[in-house]
Amino acid sequence: MKKFRFTILISSLYFVFIVKALGQSELPYQTPLPFDSTSGKVVYKQVEAVDSVKKDELYFRAKFWIAENYKSANDVIQLDDKENGAIIAKRKYSNL
Repeated sequence: MKKFRFTILISSLYFVFIVKALGQSELPYQTPLPFDSTSGKVVYKQVEAVDSVKKDELYFRAKFWIAENYKSANDVIQLDDKENGAIIAKRKYSNL
């Protein structure tokens, strides 16, 4: 009987510690996600100024990165304007 009580006690303490360890709380330094005000979706945008590299080289690097990081670049790229050096790529993630 003592062994049973000890087992229940240890199991209960283990459960309490696991639940506490897995509980999620908002951290004070956690930054909020950038939501688009019109669509309500999370949006990341970034424009980098690179003066030492030509437009054609930047365009090539961007296309290469998309091809390397996505299964199908054609499914991701929505605007591909080589003349102006513009690429718009959008990807929907189903398992966020």
